[in-house]
Amino acid sequence: MKLAVCKVLHDLGMIPKYTGYKYLVEAVHIGLEKEGSLEHITKDVYPVIAGRYQVSVWMVESDIRSMIERCWKNMNLEWLAEYFPDLKEKKRPTNTQLIEGIVAYMKEHKESDRKE
Repeated sequence: MKLAVCKVLHDLGMIPKYTGYKYLVEAVHIGLEKEGSLEHITKDVYPVIAGRYQVSVWMVESDIRSMIERCWKNMNLEWLAEYFPDLKEKKRPTNTQLIEGIVAYMKEHKESDRKE
């Protein structure tokens, strides 16, 4: 599953050289495993990741946000439109929007793979 998450991030133009990358992979993985966990991401997801990597919750949030900001300019806009069809403005998504979008995309494509 984590390999599939990494492929999606790669398709978006996100690269693993940033610390936030591994936290983002973990956040998406948690979102896929635990239904409803993204409703309170700062209480349900970030603390789990922080505990795994022995860093602060603030560091998890900050590193993900920094990675999104750095990669935003180079993101594949075609893929971005596929992950975020409702994104009207070309404004950088928040951490939560990005994570929720990737989780929704992966769930949708997992379901369509089962039907085929």
